[in-house]
Parts: sequence; C-alpha cells; structure tokens
Amino acid sequence: MLTILNGILVICDENATEVVIPDDVKIIGENAFEGCTSLTSVVIPESVCEIMEGAFRGCRALKSVTLPERGITLGSTLFYDCSELESIVLPEGMSVITSNFFYGCNSLKTITIPRSITKIENNGFVFCGNLREVIYQGTLEQWRKIEFTITDWNGFPEDITIKCSDGDEKLYKNSMIIRDNTLFLCHSAAENINVPDSVTAIASCAFMNNKSLVSVKIPKQVKIIGNSAFCGCESLKQVELPDDIEGLAYRLFGLCDALENINIPKAAKYIGSNTFCCCKKLKEIKLPEGLEEIGDEAFSECLSLESVEIPDTVVYLGECVFFGCSSLKVVKLPSSVKILEVNTFKNCTALEQINYTGTLAEWDKIKVKVSQKNNFPIPYGTKIKCTDGETEFNLPKGGLESDDKMRDL
Repeated sequence: MLTILNGILVICDENATEVVIPDDVKIIGENAFEGCTSLTSVVIPESVCEIMEGAFRGCRALKSVTLPERGITLGSTLFYDCSELESIVLPEGMSVITSNFFYGCNSLKTITIPRSITKIENNGFVFCGNLREVIYQGTLEQWRKIEFTITDWNGFPEDITIKCSDGDEKLYKNSMIIRDNTLFLCHSAAENINVPDSVTAIASCAFMNNKSLVSVKIPKQVKIIGNSAFCGCESLKQVELPDDIEGLAYRLFGLCDALENINIPKAAKYIGSNTFCCCKKLKEIKLPEGLEEIGDEAFSECLSLESVEIPDTVVYLGECVFFGCSSLKVVKLPSSVKILEVNTFKNCTALEQINYTGTLAEWDKIKVKVSQKNNFPIPYGTKIKCTDGETEFNLPKGGLESDDKMRDL
C-alpha cells in the first residue's frame, strides 16, 4: 500500500482508505497521496520531519490528519482541495501558512494554529467557507502581529472567531480587517461603504478586485492609502478622498472601469505610476495647485478623458502619462515642465491643442525624450498655443534625448 525508499514515503496506493505511517518514515514525498480519493484518515508519526509540497492534494475524502506535534516542515498546497477535511492541529515550530495551503477545504470548521506562526500568505484559506473557529495558541497581542500577505484576499470567511490564550477576537468587523487603526482588507458585498472613523490608514490592496463596490467614503483622519488599494474595483463610481493625503499611490484606482470623476486631495504632491490607468469612463480630473509630479502611465488608456489642466507647480511628467487617451482634445501644460518623457501623449489621436503657459522661446527649450523607435511624446502637427503666439509640434529645437544622450537638431 505504501512505497517507502530510504525513509521517504514516495507514493500511496490510490485505493487506500485509512493509513498509519510507520515510524521508519522521515519524509513524505511531493504529491505522495495525490489522487487517493478514498483516503479518509492519516496518522503521521513523530519520526516524520518533512511533508513535501502537495502531499495530500486532491484527497477529497480525507477527514482526519494527525500531524507530529513539533519539529516538522510542511510544504505548500499541502491540503489543496481536501474538501472533506473538518479539523486540523498545525504543529509547533511551523512559521508560515503558505499560499493555497488549505485551498478548497470547504468542510474545514476548526483549525489550531501554533504561536510560532508569523505569516499567513495570500489565499491560504481560500474557499474554506465553513471555517468558523481558529484556536490560536498564543496571546491576542501575538496574533495581531501575524503578517497577512494580501494581494487579493487571504480566503478567511466572514465572522470568524479567533480564540487566543487570553481572549477572543472577531477577525472581521463588517467584512473588514482593522488593526491598529489600519484597514487591511475589505471584501464586503455592500455597494456603498463608509470606512470607520477610527481608521487612519488603508493598506495596499485593501479593496482590490471588489466587484460590488460602487461608492466609498473615507474619513478625513486617513492620511495614507497604499498601492492598488482600489485596483480592479470595476463598479466603483464615487470616492471621497480626504484633503490631507499627500500623494496617490501606485495603481491606486487602476482598472476602475466605472469611475467617471474624482477629487484629487488638495495636499497631494504626487500622483503615482498607473494610478488611474485604464479608467475607461474617467471624463474629468481636477489637479490641485501644489501637485509636483505625475508618474509613469498615471492616466494611460483613460479613453473618455477629454481635457486636463496641469497646474503650474508640476515639474515632472513621467513616461506615457496620457498614453492612449484617445478622447483627449485639449491640455494645459505648464512652463515648469522642462522635459517631455517618452510617449507622454502617444496615441492621443484626438489631441488638437496644447495650451502652454510659457513663451514660444521657452517652448523651444523643452527637451524631448524618444524611444529607440523614435516614438515622440506628442502627435506631429498638434497645435501648441503659447503666451505670445502659436506653433505646431515638430522636431523640437530644444533637442532630442534618446538612450540617455542629448542631440541638438
């Protein structure tokens, strides 16, 4: 029934139902029990020091697993799709619950986690819809220090209770993880969400790919919103941002297809790369005085954006900032911008006019960066309206910058 070579359990017969692994086994090999669809229970002796990746993957009848109490290394996706597994006690010394470790264990109701756990990775408990109780062998303070790696969601269902040695904690409050005044995750199905007043920061990816979210109100106390916090919220139409936020992070509202307009905080000094990329319905954007930098591809592929006024305080526009904004017709460009990066307005096929706040002489001094394919940042023939006259965009007198070398024309 079991194939064992030099202390390694290599494979188990696919018809096995109940298995007690002998004491001479030290390692359970990768995918050793995979596909044993009749297997209902496994007892693993203390002699085993390692269970490799996917060892019990797809054991859909498996209900009971007895692991060694300590000193064992557990591989990733270990119980992937063990849909009948009801409870388990993880061994002391284990430090990470890896991605997809309990993926699809939808009968899992109770799990005991040792205090040695320091990290729970993305999707560790995805599709564990019946999990209601986590018994944590450390204190509440130790539990709250565990790192959650969240790029989409970690898979914990709602209303789960964490039982610690000195008290209990609900992991979610209204489908939110909030710790130390930081909102780490929200996967509520509600269309309209008011972030609690106690929150002062929103973590990266907190609302990422929330398909139900239509509007969100963020309290004025919030000073920080992390990367991709609302990325992929395809139904999001309305966001109220606090005025005191000093910058908009990388990909903050990327792929928010329904977003039509938004207030940029008055205190904002920068807009990060890809912040509004592919917001296809974004028609209106008001940039505040005091803004200094707009990152690469910040508004790329905003197909409905028709005009934009860049304030005089902006000194840097990144590459491809308005790339593919096919409805963009008019742009106000301040004389404070001295260099046009690669493809700034590339594929802005409707662009008719740039209102430049400097003189013709100042315009001629602007440096232009091109890629190796000579992709210029502004479509040829675009009207440039300066304070003392007009011109058209052609090969710039200020020079081309390519491959980090400047060439005068």
